[in-house]
Amino acid sequence: GLRAEEIHLCMAPEAEDIMVQMIKRCGDSFQIVRHKRSTRLTLEKKPYSLKRDLKKGDALIVFSKKSVLALAAHLENQGVRCSVIYGSLPPATRREQVRRFLERETEVVVSTDAIGMGLNLPIRRIVFVETRKFDGTARRSLLPEEIRQIAGRAGRFGLYDEGFVTAIDDIETIEDGLSARPLPIMKAYVGFPEQLLNLPAEIDTLVKIWAGMEAPAIYEKMEVDELLSLYMSFERIHGDHLEEFTKQEIYKLITCSVDIDNRLVMDLWKDYCREYREVDELEFPYSPGTDLYDMESYYKMLDLYFQFSRKVGLPVQEENLVEERRNTEEEISRILKTECASYTRKCTICGRELSWDYPFSICERCFERGKRVHPRRR
Repeated sequence: GLRAEEIHLCMAPEAEDIMVQMIKRCGDSFQIVRHKRSTRLTLEKKPYSLKRDLKKGDALIVFSKKSVLALAAHLENQGVRCSVIYGSLPPATRREQVRRFLERETEVVVSTDAIGMGLNLPIRRIVFVETRKFDGTARRSLLPEEIRQIAGRAGRFGLYDEGFVTAIDDIETIEDGLSARPLPIMKAYVGFPEQLLNLPAEIDTLVKIWAGMEAPAIYEKMEVDELLSLYMSFERIHGDHLEEFTKQEIYKLITCSVDIDNRLVMDLWKDYCREYREVDELEFPYSPGTDLYDMESYYKMLDLYFQFSRKVGLPVQEENLVEERRNTEEEISRILKTECASYTRKCTICGRELSWDYPFSICERCFERGKRVHPRRR
């Protein structure tokens, strides 16, 4: 549906079959061009040691923002300068982290799997510090396609003749993932069709009915839990006055890109839902604080201010927005550059420094002391 004479779709080989089906369903013509990796990718089977084997050009992969910051803090305290990359970084901040690595201001990258999404970095070796990730439901081993996507960042063409992949432990999972034959992608996701809003039923009812209907063979329906959660929040805000809003109007607001797990962002969305009909302009967000979490939340709040204003047709403070975005990006970059070492994990009770990968929030000494003070009742 794009107004272009030619569209280039780039994908993994396992997506080819389903893309061809979708193109044919649209009645379009196509040409397939296959590309091969230009540099060799070699698995290092010897277990990797952070203390012994860390070298410039390594990218260390973990699977949460907390682990990224804790590991980077550990390395910074050892005198190793780090760039950090994770999903909630603003785009300009991410580019700044990439720039520092490109220009050798930092020696290694500590990243989540966000590194596999369109970033070209001069990485010599990918090191899987972790081989399990939380997928929103449970911790599980990495899938072969995830391993290949991340591992493929090693050995950038033109800089290296060969890229390397290794792991701190469970090297077998990485080896199996790299050697496994990719399974073809069988389903593509589709979203809720807005035309259904014209039917005589409430939004939540329509969404639930749609979610329960069988989809065409090659499609799978998107998850609707977040959409329903925002609808229920809107319903609680306006209660008996809900009938004053059209379904189309409500749907625009509940499809804002909102981090529902971020209390600050959700509170702002609720405030906007309450006031937007009564004001000539939405209240510009204010920064909730100066630490990294506050700054990242503020950036999301600025994004919400922009998109909510546009959706409801209210003016945007363009110059203020541009300046605040830039200042926030610069402050996040400054924190990551100068204060990264302060994100060392510490016991929440006594403040004692913990290992970056220590699995609990209190140290063993405080845990044992608590057991003695509060013995288990029989």
